[in-house]
Amino acid sequence: MALLHHQRAAQLIDAATPFVTVTLIKADGSVPQDVGASIIVTRDGLDHGTVGGGRVETAALKHAAEMLKGDQRNELLEWNLNLDLGMTCGGRVTFFFQRVDTAAWPIVVFGAGHVAQALTRLLTTLPCQVTCVDSRPEWVERL
Repeated sequence: MALLHHQRAAQLIDAATPFVTVTLIKADGSVPQDVGASIIVTRDGLDHGTVGGGRVETAALKHAAEMLKGDQRNELLEWNLNLDLGMTCGGRVTFFFQRVDTAAWPIVVFGAGHVAQALTRLLTTLPCQVTCVDSRPEWVERL
């Protein structure tokens, strides 16, 4: 299962599809899944795996979806299954949420002259975030 999970993550990275992995890193008491269980969540929802199904997985999916909308990269969340999620089992789980955003290569171009003008036009066709540094605002405005 872990190999398939990693293969799927590699496919999403190759396709430049942002996703969040959610991994159960700690479990105490009665919980629906074993430590190490994980899911991959894309903007379309659950893509691969399980962390136990039901309310716990629904909550994990919801949080991962929120992460994909914002800027948060990594987060640890601990839930009491009874108190926080209304489940009858009395355990506690800790999840590690990790966002993988392959669509925003950070590229910095120093200077906004003729070469940078051509280069930035090319870079805008790629999945990257371009920052141009130049002391001449009139040249930066041309980008």
